[in-house]
Amino acid sequence: MGGVCQLTTTLYNAILPLPLQIDEWRVHQKIGVVYIPQYYDAAVGSFYDLEFNNTLPYPIRIFAKPQEGAVTVLIIRNEE
Repeated sequence: MGGVCQLTTTLYNAILPLPLQIDEWRVHQKIGVVYIPQYYDAAVGSFYDLEFNNTLPYPIRIFAKPQEGAVTVLIIRNEE
């Protein structure tokens, strides 16, 4: 089970504890989805998306790594 929305949900949950500005976010449905607690999913589709802005005083880098049926999202300070 999963797909693009499950990947977006993983990214959404990675940014939640950070001081980033979430500009657009939608849930699949108010009853939730099976792979995450209610209101922690992030649906994407033809008319909505997950949008956020970096409000930190430095750039960030986002890494996503799939392995063994799961994906890990890591957000780090971009030290160029």
